[in-house]
Amino acid sequence: MSSSRGIDRLLAFGDATVAIAMTLLILPLVDVAHEVDQAPVGELLDDHSFELASFALSFVVIAVFWRAHHAMYDRVEDVVPGLVTANLAWLAAIVFLPFPTALLGAATDERLVHGLYIGTLVAASASLSWQRHLLVRHAPPRTVRPDAHISLLLVTVAFALTMAVPAVGMWSLLVLLLERPVRFVLAKRA
Repeated sequence: MSSSRGIDRLLAFGDATVAIAMTLLILPLVDVAHEVDQAPVGELLDDHSFELASFALSFVVIAVFWRAHHAMYDRVEDVVPGLVTANLAWLAAIVFLPFPTALLGAATDERLVHGLYIGTLVAASASLSWQRHLLVRHAPPRTVRPDAHISLLLVTVAFALTMAVPAVGMWSLLVLLLERPVRFVLAKRA
């Protein structure tokens, strides 16, 4: 796959896979909807608030990853060596995310569940950084921003924080809000 058609196929496959992963997030909630005859809707929503919140969180997370992926490939014209493998690794993490999302909705305070969820984000972020590295290395200058590793660093910090201090749980993801300020500081230094 070394033509522009190859990059188009790679991106179309990725877009379809991401869309399916986002769709899978809602399936546990569709099953919950069948309980509406057993309880009023307000009570049903309250009883399943963790599932609703985990759906919303994961939908936004996948959307953010997809937007980063989309932006990274905006001016890429050819598939470079190793890119298909790196992209498949990223897609594997994205497709896996509905599983820890379902666990997160069912078990709110389990360290392993939080670690699995954030660990999946680390894997997605690492494979996105891997793709960016390959593109920067093989693509023409200014095609891809080289500072992608900031996201990976911050999500890894969130993972370490969650595992080291279980009480922090998913709140460790708030560290990701530091990405723009860190980028700003690094841009000023350069």
